[in-house]
Amino acid sequence: MSGKPQKKQSGNDGASIGVILVILAVAVVLIGGVIAAVLLTRGGEGESSSAASGAVSPMEEPTGDASHVYVQMSFDGFGDIVLELAPEAAPVTVQNFVDLTEDGFYNGLTIHRISKNFVIQGGDPKGDGTGGSDPIKGEFLSNGYDNPIPHKRGVISMARRSGDNNSGSSQFFICLSDATASQLDGQYASFGWVYSGMDVVDAIAAVETNAQTERPNQTITITEAKVLPGRPD
Repeated sequence: MSGKPQKKQSGNDGASIGVILVILAVAVVLIGGVIAAVLLTRGGEGESSSAASGAVSPMEEPTGDASHVYVQMSFDGFGDIVLELAPEAAPVTVQNFVDLTEDGFYNGLTIHRISKNFVIQGGDPKGDGTGGSDPIKGEFLSNGYDNPIPHKRGVISMARRSGDNNSGSSQFFICLSDATASQLDGQYASFGWVYSGMDVVDAIAAVETNAQTERPNQTITITEAKVLPGRPD
């Protein structure tokens, strides 16, 4: 049987290969440690940079920023929610909402729309989604304004008419789900989030509705809305 001759490995050759493998293994461990240290350092730098940028984060855990504005809304039979509003993100929208609140505009108005797993909406003096106050500029990306607050669960945003970027006024909505709310980014002026009372929002969202109109089958009244003197404890 013909074939290529095979070189026989000596015992010394095997020992040499073993030593080389050990050296390579040590080198891999050392290099891995260096890379990990660099990544951790960069990660820390990234966090510091983000914090220094002052970016607004709407969240399940509100910031409690002392420079923000806090508005309490009381709902008949449901309880209170406190909204944390961020003027640095949408100054015109926040000022409009605060002015209306201080004027008593929202007292006695209703939640006129509940879109399941999407939003609850209120602030219409007509109570049917067609009314409002004086319109304001829409502070969102498609209207030329870089609003930093993404639409997520608990975020409050300004409603408007379709096709009119500057038609927002008094109507607001509160998002119920990250997954469904993200489609609103850049299209509506988000201006704060629920600081406390998301359980109240969820209770309102659970009210049965008319399937066609999304109108709640019971009246959900804002008994009082007021600007708080400072950050709640």
